[in-house]
Amino acid sequence: MFARRFRRKIWPAAVGILTPLCALPALAPGTDLVPFTATRVQKFEDNTGNHLIYVASVAFRSDGSWVEWRQRVNGKPVDLRAVIDVEAGKRTVIDGKTKSITTYELSERQMKRMLDSRRGGCDKPLRGSVIEPWHKVPEKISGFEVEKAVVEAKLPPGLGIGEKNRIEIWRAPELGCAELRVITTMIDSGGNVVMRIRREMTAITPGEPASTYFQIPADYTERSPAEIFKGARQFEDAGCRGCSVSGSLLDEVYRGSRKRQEE
Repeated sequence: MFARRFRRKIWPAAVGILTPLCALPALAPGTDLVPFTATRVQKFEDNTGNHLIYVASVAFRSDGSWVEWRQRVNGKPVDLRAVIDVEAGKRTVIDGKTKSITTYELSERQMKRMLDSRRGGCDKPLRGSVIEPWHKVPEKISGFEVEKAVVEAKLPPGLGIGEKNRIEIWRAPELGCAELRVITTMIDSGGNVVMRIRREMTAITPGEPASTYFQIPADYTERSPAEIFKGARQFEDAGCRGCSVSGSLLDEVYRGSRKRQEE
């Protein structure tokens, strides 16, 4: 039963590609927006053995813009990139397989929320019940000294993925307290693990990323999310279920964004 819920609720949101790309960012560099590039590996695993692993290159600029360039899903190649350009006020999803782009105009409120998330820095407060406050740990991640904290937070009822989250966070002060590793464990009322999500940065290179990360192909065709989901078999090949539903939901966001652009 849970395996079906996993594929229906979590799998499409995670593997459906466009959805998580539009939900960036996953880290919060410091108040001076420390620039760097890295490889990010994210793994979803439920208590029945279902799993999802995707690998992406990520790049963060000092002006607040960033990119996630996803390259593999469960070992299968994809070419999907999300570019959030602060100066242009746009989020562009680029699908290399279908040679498509999907462009979202970002409102001032959205831009402020995104920039605020990056400006969290070392003073950013922990959310939820603090189990372990920030403390230095002996290990290093990708060569950087890190601090760790642990928090817990209750999940809304009815999701079917547990009663609470236990979140372990490792951050690097040298990178403006960017979160280099986050492990989220979803726990049911009996204390059993329902699902675990692990996200980790590797191959970190400080400094402004190459401009190629942010370039939008001029010869690609503008398409809606639903059009891309319908035409690209890469989502089925990657194990996606319910992508048509995800595409329909994203289309509502897309149409609203395009309407604001035309106005």
